[in-house]
Amino acid sequence: MGAPILPPVYNQGQCGACWAFVATAATEAAVRITTGDIAVNLSPQELIDCDRIYDRGCAGGNPMFAFAYIAINGLTSDLEYPYNENLPPFLRPGSGDDAHPTCQRRMHHLPARASIDYFRVLPSNKESEIVTALLDGPVAIGVCGQDMSFLLYTGGVFQQPSCCTVQNHAMLIVGYGIDPMSGLEYFLAHNSWGTDWGEKGYMRIARRGDGTPGECNIAINPSQAMGGRLFDGG
Repeated sequence: MGAPILPPVYNQGQCGACWAFVATAATEAAVRITTGDIAVNLSPQELIDCDRIYDRGCAGGNPMFAFAYIAINGLTSDLEYPYNENLPPFLRPGSGDDAHPTCQRRMHHLPARASIDYFRVLPSNKESEIVTALLDGPVAIGVCGQDMSFLLYTGGVFQQPSCCTVQNHAMLIVGYGIDPMSGLEYFLAHNSWGTDWGEKGYMRIARRGDGTPGECNIAINPSQAMGGRLFDGG
């Protein structure tokens, strides 16, 4: 067996930074696939503070926009720019309000440790394209994560025909399979709500097939980080 390409499951806490955790996890996976280096741990906090053209820090964002930032700027390490959801940007020394937080990477000239060459957007409503793309690495997706059955998920293949449709949470699709008990096809999703949620931080979410937006709208706008690379000293 090869080295694992996925980082551990993290807990974003009260900060709505799922998009940043998905983008950093996808970038780390891309770097590990390309280089074989499993030691790289990148900074979601950099994205929260510094990627502010389209994304909104703890108020939400989109992994696809974060991929664009990463392709241009790279990311510094989590060690150099650690996550601190208990200290919002407006309470950090020298920071302004939450809409204009201080970017510590620029302030302290922190180096980029890794990046991606580009990202791609997959066709909407085609789960088969997600399956094919998984041969190249994890796929970032949006879901409606405010449905009570979603929030309280503890295991099994998640299937909720009445699931809400507004995309307000990001996850990373990392695999797929068939449940031996129910025979249901599913995608395996890596979440950022800690290991006490779901199946040790993961969710098996039912596949609906091409031509549909997918369970909780997972197939509407999938995207993927490509061509991970390390910089000297990374």
